[in-house]
Amino acid sequence: MDKIEKKRIAENINLYIRLNGYTKRSFAKATNFSQATAEAILNGKVRSNTKFNKYIVRVTEKLGLDTHYFKQDKETLLSMPIHYQEEDEKIHIGDDKYNTISAMLQIGDVYYNN
Repeated sequence: MDKIEKKRIAENINLYIRLNGYTKRSFAKATNFSQATAEAILNGKVRSNTKFNKYIVRVTEKLGLDTHYFKQDKETLLSMPIHYQEEDEKIHIGDDKYNTISAMLQIGDVYYNN
């Protein structure tokens, strides 16, 4: 597998992640990879072709996809149904950040108004 093919597969995985509501962190958790390994996969930076192929098989198995899913062209992927994460499997990072920022703004408002 050449660098161009790895990059195309990595771009397809990134597209899948965006379309299906994953963050990089939730993708790593869903596929049981460390965030560093997930990042390497998402950037197509895994040097060993054997490892990269093994990782792609693992990703597709964990996500319940065909093993050749990410080797398809972008147009085909865009025409496929979206598989949003189950609500109980989501990592609510955005909610936590929103709540933290909201609390900080309320504290600032109290401080500023007094």
